[in-house]
Amino acid sequence: GKEKTIDFELEKALIRATRELERGFKEHGLEEGDKSVQVKSSGCFGLCFGGKRKVPKGGTTVTNVTIQRGLDTRDGDKTFDVVCSSCGDSGALLLPHPNEHDPDDREVNLRAHKRLTREHNADDPLEAVRLVQAGCRLGRMQRADGSDIGPLRAYPGGFAVSRAVGDFAVPGITCEPEVTRVKVPKTGARLLVATDGVFAAISDGDISEICATLSSTKECADKII
Repeated sequence: GKEKTIDFELEKALIRATRELERGFKEHGLEEGDKSVQVKSSGCFGLCFGGKRKVPKGGTTVTNVTIQRGLDTRDGDKTFDVVCSSCGDSGALLLPHPNEHDPDDREVNLRAHKRLTREHNADDPLEAVRLVQAGCRLGRMQRADGSDIGPLRAYPGGFAVSRAVGDFAVPGITCEPEVTRVKVPKTGARLLVATDGVFAAISDGDISEICATLSSTKECADKII
């Protein structure tokens, strides 16, 4: 039936991914028995899905952006979509292309942008409800005098993110991504993908304003960093 077909396709995809991972390990000099990754005779498939094997602790956030061909317009013009999948608190912005406006024009909004991701943490009301329903306790770390410090965290574990890849200790921490799809403007656009550290230091509007006055992507990255 349909479910068996889906399971079979998923199994094939996992096997392909496993082979790619093993090839990557070998290219970087990580052979079987390497203690840093615990790659053994069962390969990476056993590493990821074997419950009795030792695996590296901790996880990571993931933000992936792809450009997908859309349907042609009635006039025959090509269209493209930006598809962004995010898991965690790293993020992505869709910024206007510098050719779209004149930076010297005072009427142009240089801070225009579209955020493609949502920060997955306990401070987000939707994520907070999901974590509590999964049995997590929410709270902040405390200083010696009892005052709160830092972001809201999910316990047990004290995770500052509500979604991540590799953190399996807490049932509420899921690796299910959130997907956004938007049209690429006819004038083009820029994509910025960064960690939460960048977005914590610079606002989305400031990032857009910085990039609007620069011609190359390298200049944008250097200026933001």
